[in-house]
Amino acid sequence: MIYILRYFQLRLNMAQHSFTHHTREIVRYSSFLLFFLFVSLFVFFFLYKAFKFFYSFEIVGEFLVIKLLSMIFFIFFIFLILSNINSIIKWFFTKNDLPFVLTNPVSMADVYFTRGMEALFESSWAFIFFSIPVILAYYLATGRFDITFLFSCLLLIPFIIIPHGIAFIMVMVLGRILSPRVIKNTFSFLSLILITLLVVTFRAIQIEKLARPESFAYIYEYMRFLSIPTHPLIPINPFIESIVYFTRGENPSFWLDMGLFLSTACSLSVISYWIHEYFYMACYTNIKSSSTRIKRDILARVFSVFPQRAKNFFLKEIKNLKRDPKEWSQVFLILALIFVYVYNFKLFPKDRSPLPTVFLESLLTFLNMGLLTFVISAICVRFV
Repeated sequence: MIYILRYFQLRLNMAQHSFTHHTREIVRYSSFLLFFLFVSLFVFFFLYKAFKFFYSFEIVGEFLVIKLLSMIFFIFFIFLILSNINSIIKWFFTKNDLPFVLTNPVSMADVYFTRGMEALFESSWAFIFFSIPVILAYYLATGRFDITFLFSCLLLIPFIIIPHGIAFIMVMVLGRILSPRVIKNTFSFLSLILITLLVVTFRAIQIEKLARPESFAYIYEYMRFLSIPTHPLIPINPFIESIVYFTRGENPSFWLDMGLFLSTACSLSVISYWIHEYFYMACYTNIKSSSTRIKRDILARVFSVFPQRAKNFFLKEIKNLKRDPKEWSQVFLILALIFVYVYNFKLFPKDRSPLPTVFLESLLTFLNMGLLTFVISAICVRFV
């Protein structure tokens, strides 16, 4: 424990020295802070208006708010797992000072707690920053703002510990058979797919139907449209139930949900520590293993029908795509934007528009050509 306190005291002194002698660091961090404050205020006002709007429905208003709150924190939970995977790989496998740390007389427990807290803070600070406005908007929308708001904010601590423990176990188990670089690239790829699916799904569910319940033939269909997959063992459910209990006070299973939520966080922390003790060094020695490479002759055979200059261009882009997973976002996000773009035109309510049909069709055609020109220009600039 003494080594852990000394480590974080050293980190605090380094940060203080950086702010004292480097004015650029102060300007940079101040700019980031102002930006995140602005985004947090936007999130707060947007969700506050959304919660108040949903509460205007007499029958299903509260149900709508709870479902929306569950969906928000479920998305946060998935992204926390992916973010923790990248941070754990960085702090436990790829940091430059790891050989120096592991060759010194430092216990594995000190390594686990110091590096784990660094990874936890790095991957979860943005979640804390944005989740507090979400909870605040929910409390103000319900009309009850008291000391229970602080207890709801304190529940964010075990909430971030749970995805950290899940991510740590996944990295250590996969680290026995794969290199950390392969694991990081794989989950970076999965995170890009997840972002793409969120963009497509959010548009495909036609969220504007929430404002028009009369468009549904039966109330059952309306409620089924709003349902999301849930399970009592998912950590999101006891977390949401606890927050709802603090605002309403009508949950007979509150202590069961709270005990399940806190025990899950504690048990995952203990399991992560045990796995670190037994598997960390074996996983660390596997860091230099390489991933499977695609043979160049197979790709050359596939693109043999193209001219030589075009074939070399495709081979170069495929090689860049394999080496840097960040390049994968271009393909998936472009496909997602194309889907949303076409889907918006398909669902555009021309029959309910006050504008004449001929004028509206001409306007949409003009906008279509302008956006198409912009997209083609952006793609051409990308490949220059």
